[in-house]
Amino acid sequence: MRTRRQPSGFPAAARTQPSRSICRGVGLLLATLALLLAGGCGALLPVEPSLERSPVTPTQTTAPFATWTTGYSDLRLEQTVRFRYKPVREAELRFSVTGLLYDEILVKKGDLVSEGQLLASLESGDLEPDLLELEYRLERQSMLRAGILARQSDDRERLELRTAHLSEAERTERREELEEQQAAELESFDREVEILELSRGTLERRLGQRRLLAPFAGIVTYTRRIAEGDRSSAYDQVVHLSDNERSLFLATTDYASYFRPGETFEITVDEVSYPVLAVDPAAYGMEADEKTAALRPEVEEMVFETDQSGTVILLLDSRDHVLVIPERAVFAAGERSYVYIDRGDRVREAREVTTGLRAGSQIEVTGGLAEGEVVIVD
Repeated sequence: MRTRRQPSGFPAAARTQPSRSICRGVGLLLATLALLLAGGCGALLPVEPSLERSPVTPTQTTAPFATWTTGYSDLRLEQTVRFRYKPVREAELRFSVTGLLYDEILVKKGDLVSEGQLLASLESGDLEPDLLELEYRLERQSMLRAGILARQSDDRERLELRTAHLSEAERTERREELEEQQAAELESFDREVEILELSRGTLERRLGQRRLLAPFAGIVTYTRRIAEGDRSSAYDQVVHLSDNERSLFLATTDYASYFRPGETFEITVDEVSYPVLAVDPAAYGMEADEKTAALRPEVEEMVFETDQSGTVILLLDSRDHVLVIPERAVFAAGERSYVYIDRGDRVREAREVTTGLRAGSQIEVTGGLAEGEVVIVD
C-alpha cells in the first residue's frame, strides 16, 4: 500500500500535536484576564479618597451642583413663644329673676366700666317712681325730726324759766315729765321712719334684681344680644366682665427666664402687635413655677377674650456682619466639619471649616472660607 509523505523539516510529533509551551502561555493569559474581569470595573477606575485621609483632594462628577456664594450677613436666633390670655379676675353677670322683659343693655364689648356702673336692666314698672317717692318722704321725715328736736329744746328752756320759783325737787319732777313726753314723741316718729326705710329696702332689693352693676372696674368682653320681647332667665349670661388691671397673658415655656419682670415686649394677636410688660405672676396671686411667664397688657383699651392666644418672638442670640452659608452645606466627618468648594468644570474640593451660631437654615462660618467662595449646598 502507498504511504502519504509528511512535509520535511518537522518532527512527526510536532506535525500531529500543538506545542506544550504554547499551551502553557495561552493558559496563563486566560487566567490573567479572568482575574481582571472578576475584580470588576471599579478596579480599573480611580476611587475618591476618604475625607479623613485626604479632605482637600479634588474630585469630579457629572452631576450639576447647587451652589451658594459666601457673603456677610446678620444672624438672628429667635424663638416664638405662644401665650394665652387669662383674666386673674372675671365675672359672668346674670339676672337673678326669671321671666321679666329686658329693658336695655347699656354697654358693649370693649367698653371700660367702673365699679358700681349700671350695665343692664329689666323692666321695673313702678318700682323706680315708688322708690323716688319714698326717698322724698324719708328726706322730709329727716327734716321734720330736726324740727322736732329743735322744738323740744325750746320747750326745755321755757320749762326752766317757768319753774324758776319752784323748789329743786319740783323742778326736777317737771323736767322728767317733759323728757318722757319728748322721748315718746320721738319714738313714735322714728317708728314711722323705720317703716319707710323698710319699704325703701324692699323696693331697692326688687329694683336691684332688675339691674346688673359692675362688681369691679374692668373691660366688657361679652354682652348678650336681645330682641324685643325677650325675657330674662337666671341661666342666661348677660355680660362678661374682666378685670383689665389684673388680666395677664400666660405661657408655660422653657424660655420663661427670658421674660424678666419690668422688661417690655410686643405680643402679636390676630396679626396686630401690642405692648406688654413682663410681670411676676405671684404678685397677682397666682401660683406659678419657673416655667411660667406672665405679660401684662400696657394699653387699657386692649380687649381680649379668655384663652385668646398671642405670640412673642424672643431674640436669643445674634451676630452682626458675619460670614454665612446654608446649614445644609456643612457635613461632618468625625468631629470635624467640612464643605465642598465648587472649583468649576464640575470639580469639587472638600475643605474643613469651623462654624459658630446656627439660626434658622443658616450658619455662621468662623474659619476655613472667604467671602465670595462658592460652596455646594446639595
